[in-house]
Amino acid sequence: ETPGSRLTPAIYRELYKRAIAKSSAVLELYPKSKWVDDSLLLIGKAFYWREEYTDALTKFQELQENFSNSALISQTIYWQGLTLWAMDRNNDARVSFSFLDEQTDPDLFGLANLALAEMEATQGNYEDAVVAYKTLLGLLGKKHKLRAQAWLGIGNNLLDLNRHDEALEAYEN
Repeated sequence: ETPGSRLTPAIYRELYKRAIAKSSAVLELYPKSKWVDDSLLLIGKAFYWREEYTDALTKFQELQENFSNSALISQTIYWQGLTLWAMDRNNDARVSFSFLDEQTDPDLFGLANLALAEMEATQGNYEDAVVAYKTLLGLLGKKHKLRAQAWLGIGNNLLDLNRHDEALEAYEN
């Protein structure tokens, strides 16, 4: 969402509904198309953003079961993890995120580790979150785009722990 935008959450929900309908048409009209796995992933993501997590999870599982050789499996596992986390199924989300490795998809590997760190933070496990963010920093290259988010997470969690000097140092990084 963009601050000051005229698009309301209701409009976004309607746009996601349209994306689901159009992607579902691909499934119905062209079930043998090479785009079926793409359609399933898009439908799952749209359900996720509409906060219809059970339906999202169903689509992600359907893609994994029916298209196990798809190039989209890594993305599906990542979005499945996000969906499980949103459903407060944190242990299942951790398992999903742990399936992603650096060799298969480095970007999703970084995002999955960022999600694991944020999961700790949202559960109030500030020390564990700091450790997870620092682990993420160790996994990322010096110019990786997630480094700023990791440092911000470290700073925020150190602030929650009343370790102000360390938090300031993290923010400076």
